[in-house]
Amino acid sequence: MTYVIYDDATLEAALATPLDANLRDLVNRIVSHARMSGLWGLTCIAVLEPVDGKEDLEQLLGFDPMTGPLGDADGEFTPWWDWLEHHPGYFEVLHTTGTEFAYFVLVPDFGPDPAGLAELCRRNSGTLES
Repeated sequence: MTYVIYDDATLEAALATPLDANLRDLVNRIVSHARMSGLWGLTCIAVLEPVDGKEDLEQLLGFDPMTGPLGDADGEFTPWWDWLEHHPGYFEVLHTTGTEFAYFVLVPDFGPDPAGLAELCRRNSGTLES
């Protein structure tokens, strides 16, 4: 993972690096909304790199992102996220836990995709090219 942003110090460290303009705008928008709603202290932003595997995200979320927290018991994939939106260069995947805590996972829509996370997002956001 490129960054895990969960407080002002980790945000400052991430913004001090040369981020892609689209990524910088997306992170700033998420943080701004979290602050305005009083939920910044209950928000975690994970910025993935194209080479990250599903294990990297599984370590953060506590479940396999390819099957979700309930697994794949019925043989069909059930989206585990509460929101999925495609932005220039990234997918924004929102996963809430409990009643207030939120993970924002930013999945790159470029470069290699060894874990299939970008393809999973494309398929479920309607942006998969036929």
